[in-house]
Amino acid sequence: MTDERMRELFAPFASAGRLEKSTVIIDKMTGAAKGFGFVNYSSKEDAMNAIETMNGYQVGSKYLKVSFKK
Repeated sequence: MTDERMRELFAPFASAGRLEKSTVIIDKMTGAAKGFGFVNYSSKEDAMNAIETMNGYQVGSKYLKVSFKK
């Protein structure tokens, strides 16, 4: 997963293009993705819509777990 790919997956849930930030966390030693990231929207409604739609979505052989930050 790359920042660009994650942005492509989550941008459709942003009202008027208001996906503020998406970041895939990278291991500094290996340069590989650590298997998680963060997406920030300008509204709670957009975030809720993304969570409802993308939680469990399959990307390759993996399934996304999407939730609010705890």
